[in-house]
Amino acid sequence: MPITVQRAKAAVLLACGGDPSSATGLTVDERIAEIINSAGQQLFHHNWTWRERSSDLTLDFTADQKHVTLPADSTLSEVLSGTIIKVFAINNNFREFIFVSPEKFAEFEARNLNITEGLFYITATREDASFGTDTMKDLRLEVYPTPSSTESNVIGIKYRRNFPTVRSTDVATSASGLAFELPVDESATALFLEYIRAFAEGGENGDTNQRVAVIEAGPIYDQALRRDGTTVPNYGPLPLAVRGRSSYQNLQFFPNGNIPNP
Repeated sequence: MPITVQRAKAAVLLACGGDPSSATGLTVDERIAEIINSAGQQLFHHNWTWRERSSDLTLDFTADQKHVTLPADSTLSEVLSGTIIKVFAINNNFREFIFVSPEKFAEFEARNLNITEGLFYITATREDASFGTDTMKDLRLEVYPTPSSTESNVIGIKYRRNFPTVRSTDVATSASGLAFELPVDESATALFLEYIRAFAEGGENGDTNQRVAVIEAGPIYDQALRRDGTTVPNYGPLPLAVRGRSSYQNLQFFPNGNIPNP
C-alpha cells in the first residue's frame, strides 16, 4: 500500500498518543511535518536502488548561460535529484560531460582555458542567497565552457530521488496534500514507519539518536536492505581483462589488464 502524507501523519499521532508537543513559533502542523521530513531524510540517506531514476526530462543548453536547471517536482516545485549518479550526452557521440569539484570549475573559468570541442566540465552548485530575504536556492548544474547556442535535449541524467519536503499546509486537516504519495518503496514501508516512530517519540523524550541506532541494528532495517539488494539478480559479468604478455593477448581484451571506467 502506498504511503501517503495522511498515513505518515497518522503514524506521528499514534506514536505521540495525539498531537506532538509544540512551542511558541512552532505549530502542531509544523511539528508533524518536521517529524515526517526527519524520518524521510533518515531513510533516504541510504542509496536504495528504488530511489534511482532515469530522467524523462532531458536537459537543455541556453546560449550564453552556464547553468542548467535540473528537473523539478510538478507539485512541490523542488529539484528531484537528491544524488546525481551520471550525466550523459543525448544523440551526440562526440560530446562528453565530466564532473569536477567546484574549486576546479572556478579555476577553469578564472583561467579561461581552451577546452577540446565536445568536452564539457560540470559541477553541481547553488546560487547565492541573501540571509533573511531569500530562501535557499535549488541545486543546479554549471557547465564549462558556457554553451554558445541554444539546444534542446542535450543532457540526460541518472539520479537518486530525494525525499520531498512535506509542508505544514500539507498535513493540515482536510488539506489536499494529505493525499500525496511519498516516494517510498513497499519494501521500505515498515522501516519508514519505524523512523517516524523514533523521531516522534524521541522528540518527546530526547532520545532520538538511541532509537534510530536500535532500528538500524535490527531486523526491519536488515530486511529492507536484503529486499533492496535482490531487486535484480546481478549486473552481468565483468569484462574480461587480460595482461598484455599472456597467451591471450591477441584477443585484444583490454591488454593493460584494466577494466574501463563505465
